[in-house]
Amino acid sequence: TLGMELTRGPFLQRKEAVLKIEQISKDFGIDVSPNKKIVDLSVGERQRVEILKVLYRGAEILILDEPTSVLTPPEVEPLFATLRSMVKRGKSIIFISHKLKEVKAITDRVTVLRRGKLIQTVDTAPTSEKQLAQMMVGRDVLLQVERPAQDSQAVKPMATLKHVHVQGSFGHMAVKNVDLEINRGEILCIAGVDGNGQSELAEAISGIVPLQEGHILLDGQDLSKADTRTRLEAGIWYIPADRNHRGAATELSILKNIVLKHHQWKPYSRYGVLSKKAIDDLGCRLVGEFDVRCSSVQDKAGTLSGGNLQKLIIGRETLSRPKLLIAEQPTQGLDISAIEAVRKLLLEQRQEGAAVLLISADLDEVLALADRIAVMYEGRIVYQCRREVVDMDRLGMAMAGMAQAEMPGDKTVQKG
Repeated sequence: TLGMELTRGPFLQRKEAVLKIEQISKDFGIDVSPNKKIVDLSVGERQRVEILKVLYRGAEILILDEPTSVLTPPEVEPLFATLRSMVKRGKSIIFISHKLKEVKAITDRVTVLRRGKLIQTVDTAPTSEKQLAQMMVGRDVLLQVERPAQDSQAVKPMATLKHVHVQGSFGHMAVKNVDLEINRGEILCIAGVDGNGQSELAEAISGIVPLQEGHILLDGQDLSKADTRTRLEAGIWYIPADRNHRGAATELSILKNIVLKHHQWKPYSRYGVLSKKAIDDLGCRLVGEFDVRCSSVQDKAGTLSGGNLQKLIIGRETLSRPKLLIAEQPTQGLDISAIEAVRKLLLEQRQEGAAVLLISADLDEVLALADRIAVMYEGRIVYQCRREVVDMDRLGMAMAGMAQAEMPGDKTVQKG
């Protein structure tokens, strides 16, 4: 009710506001108590409060921009039920999303935009996901990248985490007693709603933040107290979630961003002196191999599209054939064409024998790429399974903190 309080003279009419909110909740099937504190609500409940807020203000048109990006699977259907109820009562909804399954599930019509231009508007029901993807990208797109079978005989641990604890930026314990093994030639995906310790875990493994307790071993080498450079040299490379501020120096040239983290090694420098020819050769090779589309490697990295900047970062992070590659939300905010390219690059690393730790909130991505899946909730690993035996209901419940479960193929699952 902030900004739209019911008053009588100088006095707030709290009871009347509560009754109005309860009536709106009943009319639209939005199950939220007006007396609860926001801090005590789940992400899905908070989103329903936002919808209640605009209905309280009398909105006739609701615009939702990627509304499911922070929701767990059990929270998506209640949101859709609310939206359908609003439509039945005459409201209009603009639903912005790149998730084609959700577009097909919830919309009546689809308008496709590409590079700021309207491409086409179609009825949803007779239009396939493949047709929508073609309109979005302008060419045929592989909605599912080919995922070669894992060689079970070659599975050996590459990275081991033992009783890892990591402190968060606000002084709380963001990662609590995590045990994990990541194998050679394997993609282990950590799924879960963002903000449950995934970023802190990635930063601790790469050396950006220190461990409070525990050990990190790579190929038998204990790197628990090693600095970032030592970890790079040992083979740990990191693709952060924020490509514009953490993954790249956008005010520097594309070429300088490519050689970052490699410039201290031969052949790019000798005795502290940079080799212009070696760096230029590297830039041309990486731009060509990873299809980074730019007019010149001297352009600022900030001029690249999100997809091309991400391909640059992945190219840079895989130049030295990493033993462990950490990829945090690698396709977030990318279009379908860029998502296809990034997923292929990650699978190539897997095929070359790297251990890949993929952190993703996109379940479609998890199921497309992972060999094994682990769920983090409030800093703990609460669920683990192999991809081929995943139980989607239990996976969704674990992401929402409603269950801690063990499935066939698990090695360790932490309780409590």
